[in-house]
Amino acid sequence: MSERPLTILFVPESAYGPTNNCIGIGDVLRRRGHRVVFAAEASWKGRLEPLGFEEDLADLAPPGAGAAAGTIQARDGLAEAAHLIEQAAS
Repeated sequence: MSERPLTILFVPESAYGPTNNCIGIGDVLRRRGHRVVFAAEASWKGRLEPLGFEEDLADLAPPGAGAAAGTIQARDGLAEAAHLIEQAAS
């Protein structure tokens, strides 16, 4: 096992159940010295940092924008997540 601290990125569905599951796992990783980042919807602002996690928040498409806007934002969000992972790996 590597002694080098890792950066762990969680991208949970924007709901309490999935996010709480990631918080539990993330807390164990954080206490072991790893950097834990949550890529979450903007409504989570200020809820994860007090727990010791980094927040990387994104605004979702406004209501009524249609499925196409959501698809574009999801694609852009995945591209941003890939960029963060590449940065963390280097």
